[in-house]
Amino acid sequence: MAPVLKAPLPNQTLRTKLTSYSELVRYVDRIAAKYFARYQKQYEREKEEEEARKAKGGSGGTGDSSNSEEKSSTSLSSKVLPVLAAVSAMAAYAYATDLFSSIVIITPASIR
Repeated sequence: MAPVLKAPLPNQTLRTKLTSYSELVRYVDRIAAKYFARYQKQYEREKEEEEARKAKGGSGGTGDSSNSEEKSSTSLSSKVLPVLAAVSAMAAYAYATDLFSSIVIITPASIR
């Protein structure tokens, strides 16, 4: 339950429903404070710094656009590398099992 209550999610429906159970929220907060105090303090500090940065930058500051560019390039590279690794692994498997020899290339001359 803690990841659902603490982590940012694209859809807030489940989090909204869970936060209506105050005992559950207090329980998760107690567990987080007891076992993850260091990470919780670090998260809160980073959150405060981000809010201060947003307040200082105002609306439409230049820092936000460079940050969004950095996020988009990071997300692109984090998607491309796994795809290349998967394609390479599949091609290596196909080569090792000699699947490429069973591929027949159809050309207009071979149809006649």
